[in-house]
Amino acid sequence: MTRNRRGTEIVFPAGRNLGAAIGLTLFLLLWLGAIVAMIALGAPLVFPIVFGLFAALLVWAVLDQWLGVSRVTAGDGAVLVASGLITAGRERRVASPDVAEVATRIGMQAGGTPYYDVVVVQRNGKKVIAGRGIRDKREAEWVAGLIRESVDPKAHDS
Repeated sequence: MTRNRRGTEIVFPAGRNLGAAIGLTLFLLLWLGAIVAMIALGAPLVFPIVFGLFAALLVWAVLDQWLGVSRVTAGDGAVLVASGLITAGRERRVASPDVAEVATRIGMQAGGTPYYDVVVVQRNGKKVIAGRGIRDKREAEWVAGLIRESVDPKAHDS
């Protein structure tokens, strides 16, 4: 977290949840092994195809765990969210008057550990995920509070 001329900037680096990334990677390898076994044992073609489609989703999730980055900049009248693989992509802008709420929610769970997302809820009901995979609930609430305060400086007074 840094403060610069644009406002409060929070960077979520790649590979920040090592345990979840390793667990999901191992599950993907097991899943791919099951597909290879289906093909080797002559299972009807529909099974490897269906399992393969789900494997594609798992590959995306594994890549996101290892390489997913995001950057949130709150201040100067807006919340800017950029995310992508390896580098943050194009920024999505939510103007301060359009922000109805900045909240936390459980985004995923690995084993018994919940990982929290910080969500910017717009007045029109659309949601923008501003930060993902925060392991500690208090830290997620702190990040949400930083964004809230940067968008509406009066928010910390209430």
